[in-house]
Amino acid sequence: MDSVETSIYFFLTATCVVIACLFVYLAYVFIRKHNQRNTIQQQSLRTELNMLQEERRRIGANLHDEITPVLILAFRQLEAVKNDPENYIKDDMLDKVCKNLQNTIPRMNGILFDLLDDRIINNGLENSIRGFLRQYVQLYGIKKQLTYNVTSPLKNEIVMELYRIIQEIINNSIKHGRASYISMYIKEKKKVLYIVYIDNSSATPAENTAGSTGQGLHNIYTRVELLGGEMVRNENNNNSYIIEIPLDAEKLIK
Repeated sequence: MDSVETSIYFFLTATCVVIACLFVYLAYVFIRKHNQRNTIQQQSLRTELNMLQEERRRIGANLHDEITPVLILAFRQLEAVKNDPENYIKDDMLDKVCKNLQNTIPRMNGILFDLLDDRIINNGLENSIRGFLRQYVQLYGIKKQLTYNVTSPLKNEIVMELYRIIQEIINNSIKHGRASYISMYIKEKKKVLYIVYIDNSSATPAENTAGSTGQGLHNIYTRVELLGGEMVRNENNNNSYIIEIPLDAEKLIK
C-alpha cells in the first residue's frame, strides 16, 4: 500500500469515525429531548392532578364552612320549636329558619354549578364570572365592578382554566382577606388577554390566596403558567394583580 492509498484509507476511516460520532451524538440528543419532554408532561399531569385535588378540597371546604353551619342552625331552631309546647317562639323561629335556608339555596346552587363544567362553558366566561360574583353580593353584600371586553372565541378548556383562576382569586380575597369591594377588568388587546384585579382586602393578594400552606397562590400561578401567561403584582397597589396570557392559535376556536 503506497502513501496515497494510506492517506485515502486514513481519510475514509476518519470520516467514518466522525459520521459515527455524529450519529451517536444525534441519538443522544434525541433521547435526551424525548426524556425531557416526558418529564415535562409527567410534571404537568402531576400539577393538574394536584390542582384537581385542591379544587375538591376547596369545594368541600365551602360546603363545610358555608352550608353546614346554616343547616345545623336550622336544625337547632326547628328543634327549639318542637320543644316549645306553648308555641311562644314558633312563628319567629320559623321565619328565621326560612330566611336562613332561603339565603343558603343560591350559594348551594353556586357550589354545585362550579362542579358542572358544561354549564360554565355554555354560559360563557363573562356570564359565569358575573354569576359567581352575584353569589357573594347576595351573601356578603360586597360591591363589585366587572368590565369584560374579549372578542376572540376561546376554547372550552381555556374558558375553564380562566374561570378557575378568577374564582380562586375572588374566593380567597373575600374569605381570607375580608374584601368588601372587588374590581376586575378583563380585556383582549393585540392577541393578549389582560386580567387586572383590585380589591380592598386587609391583606395583599398573595396573603389572601396563600392560606396556611401557600397552596392557593401556587395553584393560581401554576394555572397561569400552564396557559403560557404571567402573573405579577401591581407595583402601584399591593392589593392588585395583573395577569397577561397570550392568545395564540392553540387557545382559540378555529
